[in-house]
Amino acid sequence: MLPVPLQRHDLVFLTSLTSDCHVTPAHQRDWIESWQQSGRAFWVTRQSSSEYCSVGITRYTEQSKERISVKLPWQRLKCYQAPPLLSDLIPLSPATWQPLLHLIIQLAEQHGVVVRVYGALVSEIWLGGGQLRPESDVDVLLIPTNPSALHAFLLNLQALTQNYPSPRIDGEIRCLNEDVAWREYLHNLDQPCLVKSMQSVKLVNQSTLLTTLRKERLRLASVATEALYHELMLYPKPGLVSPLDRGSHTDMDAPLLWRSIMNLRHYFLKLVDLGQQQASFTSLREAGIEAERQMLELTQGVNTYRGAIFHMGLLLAARASQPVTTAHNICSRILNLWGEALLAHQKLTRQQPSHGQIVYQRWHRPGALEMALSGYRFIVEEALPFYRAKKATQPLFYARSTTLLFLMAHVEDSTILWRGGERALDEVQQEARQLLSMGELSDPRCWARWLSFHYRLVERHLSPGGSADLLSFTLALDQYALEA
Repeated sequence: MLPVPLQRHDLVFLTSLTSDCHVTPAHQRDWIESWQQSGRAFWVTRQSSSEYCSVGITRYTEQSKERISVKLPWQRLKCYQAPPLLSDLIPLSPATWQPLLHLIIQLAEQHGVVVRVYGALVSEIWLGGGQLRPESDVDVLLIPTNPSALHAFLLNLQALTQNYPSPRIDGEIRCLNEDVAWREYLHNLDQPCLVKSMQSVKLVNQSTLLTTLRKERLRLASVATEALYHELMLYPKPGLVSPLDRGSHTDMDAPLLWRSIMNLRHYFLKLVDLGQQQASFTSLREAGIEAERQMLELTQGVNTYRGAIFHMGLLLAARASQPVTTAHNICSRILNLWGEALLAHQKLTRQQPSHGQIVYQRWHRPGALEMALSGYRFIVEEALPFYRAKKATQPLFYARSTTLLFLMAHVEDSTILWRGGERALDEVQQEARQLLSMGELSDPRCWARWLSFHYRLVERHLSPGGSADLLSFTLALDQYALEA
C-alpha cells in the first residue's frame, strides 16, 4: 500500500524540487524546476514505492519528445487529482478533432461511461500549443458505471474511430483501481487481458475482471448497509430505537428502521459509482436528496436516516474514489474532492430554517457539516482507534456499545441539543464519561448503569441520534480502511 492512494494517470502537484528529488535525464533538471514553479502538474507513474513517489512528464520539441521522470519523497507532494474530463477540454482542442470528441461524449452518456483524458492533449492545453503532431492520439480513461453496457459502448466507440480515423483514440478502461487497454479488452473476449495498477501488472480474463468489479461494487455498498444494521441491533442504547423498544421515539421502531436501511441499498450503490467517477458534490447531493425523498415516502414523513445519508454517502464516495488505503486518507479525500463545495454548502445551509441551523444559531455548536469539514478528524484520530482497541479485547457487541458511549461522551450531538438544550447535552456527556471511567460494559455493575442511563433518557425524551450516525460511520470506516 502506497502512503498516498494514487491511481495511474493521476495529476500530481509538488511543493518544491529539492536536492533529494532525482530527475532523469539529469540535464532536464532546470526545465523540470521551471515546470514545477509554474504550478503545472506531473503524471504519476507506476515506479512509485513506499519510500518514493515517481512522477513524470513528456517534453515536446519541434524535433522530438523526451520522457522525463522525477523520483521524490512523498512529503514533496502538495496535492493530487484525477485527469481532466474530456468534455471540459473539447473547446480547447483542435477544431478538426472536436466533432469526433463530441460524438464520444454523447456515446458515453448514453452508456453510463465517464471519459477522462491524459497525455498529449492535456499537455497541449497546459502549454498553449506546440505539443501535438499529425500522428498524435487522444488518450482516454473510460470509467464505466454500468458494466453490462460496457461492451456495447466499446463496439460503438470502435465504429466511431473507423469513421473518424484521426485523431486515433487510445487509452484504457478503469475497473475500480485497475486499468486495461480498451482495444485489447474489446478484442480479447476469450483471452486474458493485460491489467495494470499502481503496484502490479497481471493477465486477467475479461469475465473475471467484470465479476470482480461487480462484487467489489456490491461489497462496498454492503459495508454501509451492515454498519447501519449493527448499530440498530444494539441494546440498550440510551434513548435510541432498538429491537426491544422505541427508545425516546414515538414515531419509529426497529422494523421501520430496518425497512429504511434496506431502501438505502440503491443509494449506496449509486454512491459507489459516483465515487469512482469522482463526481461533483452537486451530483452527490442530488443523489442524497433523492434518497431522502424515498426515505420520507417509505416512512410517511419520518426522518429515520437523514444524518446517515449525509455521512455514509460522503464516506462511501470517498472510499470508492481510490484504492484501499488508511482511514486518514479516505477521510482526507472528502476534503480533497469536495471540500470547497462543502464549505459553500455550509454557508447556504446556515441561511435556511432547519433544525440544524436553529441549533447552530442558538448554541454555536458544530454539527454534521462541521464534522465533515474537519475531515472527520475526531472519528479518524479518536473514535476509530478506540473501537479497534475495544474489539481486539471484547466481543463485537460490547465493543460497538462502548464506542457509542465514547461518542456520546465527546460529540456535540445536535439531536440532544434540539430536544433538551445545552444543559441536557452537558448532563448526557458527563454521565457517558462517568460510565466509561467505571470499566467495561460487560461488568454487571456497569451494565446496570448503562441500562439505567437508557431509561433516564427515555423519560426525558432525549435521543443521541448524531452519535448513532457516527457510530455507523465508524463501523463502516473500520471495514473500509487498512491500518497505516
